[in-house]
Amino acid sequence: MAMLRDVRACAAALLVIVPVLLVACDGSAAPKPPVAAVVDHRDTASRPAATATPPPATVDTPHAALLAVEAEGLRLVLVPSGSTRQLPFGTPRRRLLEMVTASVRGEAPELGENIDCRATVASWRTSGLQLWFATDTAARFIGWSVAAGAIDPTPDARGPAPTTMSGIGVGSTRAEVESAYSAKVRKSTLGIEFNAGGLAGLLASERADARIVHFWAGQVCLAR
Repeated sequence: MAMLRDVRACAAALLVIVPVLLVACDGSAAPKPPVAAVVDHRDTASRPAATATPPPATVDTPHAALLAVEAEGLRLVLVPSGSTRQLPFGTPRRRLLEMVTASVRGEAPELGENIDCRATVASWRTSGLQLWFATDTAARFIGWSVAAGAIDPTPDARGPAPTTMSGIGVGSTRAEVESAYSAKVRKSTLGIEFNAGGLAGLLASERADARIVHFWAGQVCLAR
């Protein structure tokens, strides 16, 4: 009888221990630690969308701005508001390249150095745009140029060559230039050259329908 009582006592003890073991070892039933739950919530539902709060004074999306050229440098036309932001000569190269690259759909320029002119140049082959920079510490923006021969003619080119706010650029005719600006046209060692309010360029001929083949402003490297 004593042995029977001992067996029953052991069985009762096992009945108590087994449920405890089931709860402790069942990983799927155990709740997640509170810290982990907080991290998951912060990384998903609470995180704002990337475009919800863009950095102020930044135009870093491919379609946020259109690029225009002018006698004083470059100008960004913000889309869709139509407001503009000037990028004048003297702007540091790093900041200028960030803004221009964003406006040309993220296409990175080819960077080079012109030893003869003591300048560095950034070129975009799909539009023929070149930006010229001084070799000082800030690498200041000193000039821009657009050449018809440098424009990539392939169908997958990303965008047209930039123009002035009045639509004058490579491909515009002499008549269009003279209707938009008070222009002076003359023969030079470069060809049929025009000057119009700080802008300069070359025409294919002296005819009224002759088109601009090279266009620039500021300090650029030209072999006269």
